[in-house]
Formats: sequence, C-alpha cells, structure tokens
Amino acid sequence: MEDSMLFSLIITTLLCGGIVPAQGCKAIDTAACVQMSKQRPNLCSDQTIAKNTCPAFCKLCPPTCYHCNTTVQDYHLCTNTMTCPGGSVCMRKELKSIYDGHHEYELTCAQKQECDNPWNGSGPFGKRDIMPRDLSVTCCMEDLCNYYIPTQKPNCVKDLILVVDETDRIQPYENTLISFLNNVVSSLPVNEAEIHVALGLFSNSFRPIFDLNELHSKSETLNALNSQTLSGADRGDTQEALNYILEHALTPASGDRPAV
Repeated sequence: MEDSMLFSLIITTLLCGGIVPAQGCKAIDTAACVQMSKQRPNLCSDQTIAKNTCPAFCKLCPPTCYHCNTTVQDYHLCTNTMTCPGGSVCMRKELKSIYDGHHEYELTCAQKQECDNPWNGSGPFGKRDIMPRDLSVTCCMEDLCNYYIPTQKPNCVKDLILVVDETDRIQPYENTLISFLNNVVSSLPVNEAEIHVALGLFSNSFRPIFDLNELHSKSETLNALNSQTLSGADRGDTQEALNYILEHALTPASGDRPAV
C-alpha cells in the first residue's frame, strides 16, 4: 500500500503539480523517475509517462554526442559536441590503415540504419577505402558515449625512438649492435596499446627506417631490426639525427602520441 501511494504521489506531482511535462526532453526530474522505476520496473512501457514525464530516463531523448567535422588521428582532439536530431544515435568509426597501420577516428551523430550500413559512401570513410583499410563501427544511445576508451588500460605506454650511428667506426660492431637492440625490444611490451618503436640510422646523412605508427607488434619490429645493414661513412652528423627526432619522429603524422 505504501509503495502504491508513493508511486501515485510522484505521478501526481510530475503531471499535475510542481513539474511541467517535458518539452524537448528538458523539463524532467530524473530522481523522481528513478524512484518511480523502483516501484514499477516497466515504467517506460507506459507511453504517457515515458514521453511526457521521463523521456530521458526512458531513453527517448536524442543523445548529445562528440562530433568532429573531419577524421582525426588522435581522438583526444575531438572535443566538440552536438545534440543529435531525433531518431539518431552516437556513432564512432575507427579506421586502421592496412598499408601503414595508422588509425583515424570519426565521431558524430548518425541515423540508426547507418550503424548497419557504414559503407554507404556518405562520409569520409567511403567505399573506395574498403580494400586498403579496416573499419570498425560502434553505435550507442547514451550521452557522449562515442568517445574512444581503450577496453583495457595498458601497463606501459611509451614511445621509443632508436637513433643509431652507422659510421665506419660503428660498422665493425654491427652484429653486436643489432643484438643489443633486439634485447631491448624483446624485453618490452611492444604492441598497439603500449610501446611503439621508431628507428633511424645516421652517418653523414640520416636514414629513417620506420616510424612510431608503422610497426605495432614485437615480431614485426624485431624482423625490421634484424634486416638492417649499417652503411658506413667517414663521419656522423648528429645534428641531422636531432632534426629527425624533433621535426619528424615527434610529430602526429609519424605516430607521436600527445599524451605519452
């Protein structure tokens, strides 16, 4: 009896008294809706209450989603939000290039049918990209739910840039050097989520071998290291090596992660 009286009191207050029925999903009392749902678990099946009193609680309001006007390689850069049109959901498209391994993200509102047909060619990830790119699509209905969150928090997130002297004085120790680099990489969690590795060789000029966003597995990185041969030269230009780090390796285009 007390539960029924409480439910009736809340309904009367919402519909007839202190709170105006929701207009545009704005005038609601979420706490009251939560209390009502405890007394009536199927609250949202009552269309009158769901539409007029608890539309947000019953997930009838269009969500607010993260929205970018273009694709971004770093999802942290997508900070704009928008309230979606009616019938829309939040969508996140995550693209991985098969060619170079880099990731791109698109965060926006979308019609529900787009979740089942992402290859409609209407967005920046069009049909022409099917072959060279791997695409995953996630849709959800909660506010701001399309922000990318890794499924598992990595233990060690670092960007490791190996800059190696390949002049004449180092070349005789090539096998020892390659073995040392193998030992370093073998001891680290080199993978997509944790440690990324870049390699460059310098003598009188600089030779970038692979960037931070190219090889995201330990086996690929070790194979690339083992395939290197030091060219040898009469001098080493350390300024070129420093320029490589500052102007090339540590840039978003080469895979530098701002939060790392």
